This record gives sequence, C-alpha cells and structure tokens, in this order.
Amino acid sequence: MWGVGIVLRQGAEAIFGTTPRSVAAPITGSLNILGVQYPTYRLVATGVAVLVIALGLLVIYRTDLGLRLRASIDNREMASLLGISPTLMITSTFCLGISLAVLAGALQSPMLGITPEVGLSFLAPAFFAVLVGKPGSLAGPVFGAFLVALLQTALRMTFSETIASLIFFLALIILIAIRPQGLNWRIPTWSRKLAPKPRHEAQLTAGLPTDRSAGPDRLRRVYGRR
Repeated sequence: MWGVGIVLRQGAEAIFGTTPRSVAAPITGSLNILGVQYPTYRLVATGVAVLVIALGLLVIYRTDLGLRLRASIDNREMASLLGISPTLMITSTFCLGISLAVLAGALQSPMLGITPEVGLSFLAPAFFAVLVGKPGSLAGPVFGAFLVALLQTALRMTFSETIASLIFFLALIILIAIRPQGLNWRIPTWSRKLAPKPRHEAQLTAGLPTDRSAGPDRLRRVYGRR
C-alpha cells in the first residue's frame, strides 16, 4: 500500500504540480473567545469532528452493529460461529474509514495548503496518538490525539519549528523503543482484580449452535457490552 501511495502522489504531482493550492473556507469571520479572535470555521470544524467522534463511539459501543464489528475484530472464527460475516464487517469498516478520511481532508483543506504530499505530515502524529492512546481501542486514540496535540502546541510555543519537530520525533522513537505495544491507561479496580479469568476458547465455543443463526442476544452473552 505504501508503494501504491507513492505512485499516486507522484502521479498527482505530475498532473497538478507541487505548488500549494488554497481552498476558500465556506464560513468566514471570527469570534472573540476570552479576548482572542478565533476563526469561526475552525470552531465549526472542531464541532463537526467532535460530533463524528461521539457518533462513532456510540455506534461501536451501544449498537448491535458495533457489537458484531467488535466480535469480528476480536475473533473471526467465533464471530462466524455466531452467524456474523467477518469479511463483510471488516470490508464495511474499511470503506467507512476511507469516508472518514475524506471528510477529515475536506474539513482541513481550508486551513492548509493543498499538495499531493499534505497527508504525510499527519502520519507521525497519528501513529503517536494510537501508541499513546492504547492500540486496539477506539476511545484511546481520541485521548492520545488530544495529548499529542497538546505536546505539539507546547513544543512549538517554546521552541522553533525545527527544534520542536526534533523533540517530538525523538519522543516518538523513545516510546516505540520502550513500549512498542503502546501504553495502557486502564486503572485497575477491585472488580477487575476479583473478576474470574476468561475461559479457554474451546470452553467458550462449546455448546454454540452450528446453524450460524445466533442473534445479538447470544452475542452479548459471549462478548458482553464493552
């Protein structure tokens, strides 16, 4: 995929050139917030981003669709036994992810100079956010992105752009070297400490129907509302 990305970027540069293009913001003006003039469009873009994140978390953690998706990610064989099509769920998630990336690009385009290489500047911060926010969860990267944004802003206010980028990437390298699996921000509680250990997969699958007709109720009993 990285090679395909290089081909696409170079093709776009050959067709459109490398000169940054600007996109006019659909909403102009500014608002006074605590004595600081802040562009109205940035506030609108922030509100849309928060709304999309909240809607995504609501669907994943509070609907049957999200329950089936998490089951497919956790254990495809188990999901298949419960009547779920993991291939369909993963493919649909990939398509949804592409749609969200397009939406993010559309929201960011009035704030940036558009070039074929514009997406590369977000790769390292996004990877850092996932590592900081515990890989494998959905709410974790949101928290990680908030911490990464605070770190980048603090570094740029204290140091020059070059020194700030150097410190940021150095922190990323150290984090990958020390905790390649990411950080775990979950605070242990007595209920988790006293909870019984999960049973073996063979015990979980014992007694499951083989007609692939299990519904959401059986799925909740196996996976629970997490």
